[in-house]
Amino acid sequence: MKAKKFIESKMEGEYELIKYHITTCDIDESELYEMAERLRCFDDVELAYENGVIFNMDDEIGFIEVDKFIKTIVDYLKDNDEDDDEDFVCELQTSLERYKGYTLYL
Repeated sequence: MKAKKFIESKMEGEYELIKYHITTCDIDESELYEMAERLRCFDDVELAYENGVIFNMDDEIGFIEVDKFIKTIVDYLKDNDEDDDEDFVCELQTSLERYKGYTLYL
């Protein structure tokens, strides 16, 4: 899985140069899918977009905007009191913190 972050954009003549930072992400995709399932992203596409999850044409997760997804995870932790969920969700949130500002490509 790759993570991409916009760095800068500048015009040189008639061309626009856009710079991105791309890195390899070591987060397990199955954990992201499980969290998206808990957030009910597969039930409502608009809700998924608000949560930072963007689907591809095959109705699979294509991209995750990390900043929105982390905000949603924090809200999820506030709303749910189940202790067994909390360890998994906190661990996922911690691993996503390294990729703030990035978009994950699954």
